[in-house]
Order: sequence, then structure tokens, then C-alpha cells
Amino acid sequence: MKKSWLIHPFLLGSAPVLFLLAHNIGQVEASAVLAPLGAVLAVTAVLLGLTWLALRQLPRAAMLVSLLVGLFYLYGHVFHALQDLDVIARTRDLHLGLGLVFLCLFVTGARYLLRTPHDLMEPSRFLTLLAGISILFSANGIIQGVRARAALAGERAPPARPSRVANEDPALPDVYHIILDGYAREDVLKDVYQFDNSGFTGFLRQRGFFVADQSVSNYPLTFLSVASTLNMRYLDDVIAPLEADSKVLTPFYDLIHDHEVGRFFQSKGYRYIHFDTNYGGTETSLIADQRYQFRHPLLQNEFTTVLLRTYLHWLPQPSVADLHLFMLDKLEEVPRIEGPTYTLFHLLLPHHPYVFDRHGNIRADIPLEYQWTLRTGGWAARPQYIEQMEYLNRRIQAAIEDILATSKHPPIIIVQGDHGPASTHPGQKVEDKHQWGPVIRERTAILNAYYVPDEVRRHLYPSITPVNSFRLLLKHRFGANMEPLEDRSFITWYDKPFDLLEVTEQVLPAKGTQAREQP
Repeated sequence: MKKSWLIHPFLLGSAPVLFLLAHNIGQVEASAVLAPLGAVLAVTAVLLGLTWLALRQLPRAAMLVSLLVGLFYLYGHVFHALQDLDVIARTRDLHLGLGLVFLCLFVTGARYLLRTPHDLMEPSRFLTLLAGISILFSANGIIQGVRARAALAGERAPPARPSRVANEDPALPDVYHIILDGYAREDVLKDVYQFDNSGFTGFLRQRGFFVADQSVSNYPLTFLSVASTLNMRYLDDVIAPLEADSKVLTPFYDLIHDHEVGRFFQSKGYRYIHFDTNYGGTETSLIADQRYQFRHPLLQNEFTTVLLRTYLHWLPQPSVADLHLFMLDKLEEVPRIEGPTYTLFHLLLPHHPYVFDRHGNIRADIPLEYQWTLRTGGWAARPQYIEQMEYLNRRIQAAIEDILATSKHPPIIIVQGDHGPASTHPGQKVEDKHQWGPVIRERTAILNAYYVPDEVRRHLYPSITPVNSFRLLLKHRFGANMEPLEDRSFITWYDKPFDLLEVTEQVLPAKGTQAREQP
């Protein structure tokens, strides 16, 4: 019985991992915890075994391992607190100084544990009870989160993964859906950023694209916008059960991981090519036939990314710039794949962090797990946003030229932003969205361009929104039985993502006044 109190190293090692899952269960699968939890338990077992072999005293060995585990987890929190204070400019210097302090703490604690004549069973009981209670609270949170997700999903069984049928049309065009995260419309770039982007939009027009120069996003947040676009519908039924400030994103991630557009093309004999990002919605696909993955072995999903950022940030990691460059380089391979392909290419550019200057030089070498925490100015840094966009423009132009030159049949290419930037956002000071003013236009006005056959192009119009992009394409090129929806646009923000305000009348021209662009 006494030895059962000595499991505290395993409980202390598991508690922070389960705590992190419990507080993020609305955004990740519960199964994401299995690999990191298994690694923690295995490492703890090895450390305990080696320490026991050296000391031949299990209570002391267990306390030493728990001391090491506790300091290990504490280190990450102290590091981030000091980093936020900007007391030491260089990360390497901060690691060096803090590492020495924690080494001294471990040596001091270890000396006490090895020399003390006191029985260590009492502190062992305390640690076991403390960690056990923490795990019980986390387990309850995880269970409640899983139940809440199941309730939102209802009784609908997950659809079977579609099998790729043999294509009957040898002239099927490759289809490229290129989503550029946070890419603003040309007129907004001119009015808000004093940047003339006509060079890029002029290139698109010259190459035969229809540029919808009055287009807006349907939703202002990526998980809403991409889920809506890929499923060709509005998300009222998914949003309705959620509280305004809910952080439950998994229903929307599910709609991105397994979406109607991808299933449709697979039903027509297409091979679905997916580019994995390190953003939860597009970090994977449940139905893709081929995935391009740029992954550190430890960075397989958003959960492990956050876990590493919190506790293992000192490990050498690939950079945000490396991920962007990998994706842009690999896009060149797709036109050379045999058979018709549908490609979903969600590039987290020109969205901050701003890691490129206009020439493509890496101006901020940010580790991948810090993408959403280390800032390079955010939306307010307009010059950096424009510089990153200028580099992106050149890379996308080159990719389009390569696709057009390499494709055996004229391809279909849709290039669009999921939402615009937000340099004019008033912050939390103005809660009434009716008073947000300029940011409503800036956030909703997006780049939206189509390289499509004439039978589709004649149905496009300047204010088309992404929810209708594939509805029109699939109806007029592939014979799908679907009609366009009314174009609508909503505004919201991350603090209360499901408190949506419809702004259609503010950001879209009145019906009957939409002049069509000339071919």
C-alpha cells in the first residue's frame, strides 16, 4: 500500500498535459493527447528506473524525479513571464540565465532529498493527492467537452471516406483553390494602406482571370470563412447552439477536414491534393488522396504545438518562413501529377507574423510553434504587411504562370482571401460592432479572382462572395444541381466569435447595381 503513494512522478508528469487538453478540448480531438502523454509516461518511467538503480531507495528516487518533473514544467511558465516583460532581449541569453537558476534549484533540492533523515512518505502522499485531484478535474473537463461536441454533432454518423472513381472524361481540368490568408481587396489596399496593387490584379486580368472587384468575405474569421466556402453554405445551424463567447471550434474544423467540395471532385474522378498547414482547420484532411506535409516530428497538430511552446520551446524548431517556402515550392509539383487533381492550398500569407520583406529575405526567424504568439507588429504594422504581400504576389504570379504553362488542359484556378486584414480595428474599447466603422470594410473586402471556362465566367459578377464560388463552378462546368445563394456578409471578432452582426447592406452594392466586368 505504501508503494502506491509513490506514483506521483507519473501523475505530476501527466497532469499538465491533461490540463492543457481540458482547456483546449473545444479546438482539438481528445485523441491528440495520446502521443504526448505516452511520451511523458515513458520518459518518467525511464528516469525513475535509472534513479532507483542508482539509489536503491524508491521513495527518494520518486521524489527526485518529481522534483525534476516539477521544475521542467515550471521552467516554461517562468520563461514566458520573463519574456513578456522584455527584461532580456535575446532568447538565448534568457535561456542561459534561467537555465542556471533552475539548475541551482535542482541541485539544492536534490541535496536535501538525498541527505534528509526524514521519512519521505508524507510528502509523497501529498504530491500524489495533489496531482490526482488535478487530473480528476482535468478529466471531468475533457469528458464534458467531448459530450458537448457529441451533442453539437447530434446523432449524425461520420460519413465514409469517399473512394476515388475512375474518371470518364480525359479532358477534365485540374482545379486549384488558392486561399491567401488575410488578403485585402485592391481598393482597400489603396485607400487604407496607400498601396497600389494593380500590378498584381492587372497580371491576373491579363492572364484571363475574372477579378471580382466588389467581393467580400461571408465571415471575418478563418475557421468560419473556410468552412463556409468549402461546404458552399452558410453556417447558421452550426453556430446557433453556441454561446457568443464559446471557443468550440471543432464543428467548423470538422467541416474543413471533410468538406463537400472535396467530396464532389472525388466523385468525379479527381485526386484531392491537400497542403497541411499548422492551423487547426487545414492542418490535415480526412479525405485527401495526397497530402503535402511540412512537419517537425513533434509538431503534428495544434495541441502538440501548444504543448511544446509551453514546455519544450528550447528545442530547435523549423521556422514559419520554412513552412511558407515549402508550400510555395511544392505547389509547382501539382501540375505534373497524372490525372485530374483538385488542390486545396491554404497559405497563411500575407497574414502576420511578417517573416518576409518585399525581396523575400527572412526578416523574422520565428519558430513554427510561436507563429500565433510572437508578434511582428500584427495588423497594425501596415508597412510590414505590404512588404510581405509584395513578395507573396511575385510567388503567386510565378506559380500561376507555371500552372498555366504545365497543365495538359486549361486549368481552373480560384485565388481568394478568406478575410481581409484589420489595421483599423478599434479594439475591445468599442464593443458595439455597429460603431466599428472602417474595419468592417477592411476586414470583409477580399481578393477574389477566377480562371474558369467561358460557360462559368459568364455567370460571375463583381460582388460574388466565396459561398457561391463553387456553387457556380460545379453547376455550370460539372452539371451539379445547385443554385447560387444570396450573397451575405457578417462581422465578428475572436473574443465573441459567434456574436455575428450582418453587414451585407454596408459592404455589398445594392441589387441591380452590380456592373459586370467585361471579358
